[in-house]
Amino acid sequence: IEGRAKQHSDQIYIKWGEGVSDIIATSDEPFNNENLVHFAIRPEKVSVASQRPESAPNAFQGKVLDIAYLGNMSTYHIKMETGLIIKAQSTNTRRLSNRPINWDDTIWISFTATAGILLREVSKVMLHLSPCGVVQPRRKWIGKTPIGWTGYAVVRKIADGQPAASRAARGTRLGI
Repeated sequence: IEGRAKQHSDQIYIKWGEGVSDIIATSDEPFNNENLVHFAIRPEKVSVASQRPESAPNAFQGKVLDIAYLGNMSTYHIKMETGLIIKAQSTNTRRLSNRPINWDDTIWISFTATAGILLREVSKVMLHLSPCGVVQPRRKWIGKTPIGWTGYAVVRKIADGQPAASRAARGTRLGI
């Protein structure tokens, strides 16, 4: 989720859309006012409910676009008021026929302030293989997680199974 961060004491408020409340997050790293950030959250950290949760610091209303029943869990695709689609997963505790949330229902998603991580843009560049086989620079996002510093990037595989960056570093022509 892309937005602008403002830090107030130990909490960071992320403005991510017009007409919606800010996301409240925490981070060990300082953020200057109006920094461009991405808030990354895993689907299993997002709760879904038919009623607004009273105690959640982050609660947002959306509409269920799709539900994928996976046996012991369900995956929900929820369209938010901003147009953004959020993915949430929950454990199935009821029979499929007794599901409390269905397609096109207006529901609430919620998560804690510590559920996600903030990613800040830095000037490092990585190589990315475009669909036409050309290596292009892409920005790399770095965030501090509980297990240390982690880089987030997508590396596409080419025909022989090697990442594009490793072949480009050797000066090999990339072709698909």
